[in-house]
This record gives sequence, C-alpha cells and structure tokens, in this order.
Amino acid sequence: MANRASGAQNPPTSELTNSGSARAETGHEELTERQFRVPIKDHHGHSDRISFRCHPQYMPVLNNILRSERFPFRSTNDIVRYAVDHVCRDLERRAGIPSMMHRIDAIRELLIDDENNASFLGNFELIGRRVQDYINTGAPQEAARILTETRHHIDQMPEGYWKSRYRQELLSRFGHLLQVEAGKGASLTDGDEG
Repeated sequence: MANRASGAQNPPTSELTNSGSARAETGHEELTERQFRVPIKDHHGHSDRISFRCHPQYMPVLNNILRSERFPFRSTNDIVRYAVDHVCRDLERRAGIPSMMHRIDAIRELLIDDENNASFLGNFELIGRRVQDYINTGAPQEAARILTETRHHIDQMPEGYWKSRYRQELLSRFGHLLQVEAGKGASLTDGDEG
C-alpha cells in the first residue's frame, strides 16, 4: 500500500496539547491522540491486507499530511487505516444499517493498552541497559544525566495513568541514582510524594 515517509519515524507531537489531543484547523472538535489510533491487528494477531489503486496524487497528499506533523500518524498507512475506519462508520450511519464496527471498538482499547504497556516495558528495558552501561564504565554521572533527561520527558507527558506509571517506575528502579544529580540542582524527586 503506502510506504513510510522519510523523517516520520516517531509520532509527531507538535500539535498535541498537554491533554494529549490534536487540533485540526477544520472547525471539528478536538480529538485525542488515542482517537487517531486504529490497531493493525486483532487480539489474536490477525489482520487483513487491503490494497487498491487510486489517483496518483493521493500519495503526495498523504505524505503532505504526514509531514505536517499536525496529527499523531507514524506513516501514511496509519492515515489510510484511520480513513477506512471513519468512512466505514460514516457509511454505516448514512445507510442506516446495523454497525459492525462494535467488533473493532470492543477490542480497540485493550489493544491500545497492550501497545502502551509493551512500549513502557521496552522503554525501561532500554533505559536500564544504558544506565547499567554507564555504571559499568565508571560514569554514574552520565547515568544520572540520562535519568534526568528521561524525567524531563516524562514531565512533558499528558497527565494521567501512563505519566504516573512512568514516574513511579523511574523512581522505583533508579531513585538511588537520581540522588547523584540532586547535588547539582533540583532533585529529580522534587514534586513527588513519598
């Protein structure tokens, strides 16, 4: 179908607000980043591939949308999945036929939560390896620097469960190392209770 556009490897956040929502200048209501996510498989790992021919100017349009970084899409495939999801809902509504989208909706939140949890675990595995590498090479200040930067990025996350979980995990795994930086300025545990 569509190839990944260069330079768009990570979900852009330039138009995401502190609440994790994206605003489009279309007059539509504000949508959360979660509403843009359409899982690529079901809870069994199954998926279907849909391919079709289209006017050659659609790819430049999709790439332009992706490059705008105004929406949390990682690839043009994400945009097409989002479009298919919304067009199916609209056409079912217009036709007055019973919706079959409830099958997707029933599992969507669980799949998104699974993706978030996998990302969470992977991030802390990577942080742990990097911190351990610095400690093993006798550079605890570099380990503390990485943790300080990580804490800064966590502080930029929208308020909610995942921000709280990331903060708790950072402190439980690396609280002892965070104190190395405390003598250089504000403690990384400032503002945390307990």
